Amino acid sequence: MLLQQEITKAIQTAAKQLIDDMGLVQIETLLLESPARIKAKQDQAIEKQREIDGLKKSAEEPRNNLESIKAVTEAEVITETNGDNKPRFSNDKLRSAEVTRRLAASEEYQEARREVQGFEEQIATIGLDVSMIRNEIGQLESTMGNYRAILNSRSAQITAIFGGQV
Repeated sequence: MLLQQEITKAIQTAAKQLIDDMGLVQIETLLLESPARIKAKQDQAIEKQREIDGLKKSAEEPRNNLESIKAVTEAEVITETNGDNKPRFSNDKLRSAEVTRRLAASEEYQEARREVQGFEEQIATIGLDVSMIRNEIGQLESTMGNYRAILNSRSAQITAIFGGQV
């Protein structure tokens, strides 16, 4: 009986050493920590998306102002007449060129355009942040799958070597 206990203890010691050598404890620790890391990244993505939504909301007024100025300018150009009471800008190409010229000269329009452009740049930058965070989440999930496969494979190796005596 004493010999059997010594053999069992030797097998358990060898198995523990093999588990340490295979890095199973570290893999298990990474697997246990990964869901919290993924959740933190998901929370970051949600917060960034909220920032984007807020910026889109803030951009509505200047965007509406921009569209309003353009619509008024287009209406002025379309209805403008010469001394003979005929349209001053007789075709679409001339009207379009005049609208573009007037909008380029309008400080109010240019200010609204710069403001909208600033919001769009911020939204694009934060959108890239969201994409990067989502990529990181995908990498973490993939890594977890790889770690699970390694853990299962090495566990099967240990079971095969020690025949369930661990």
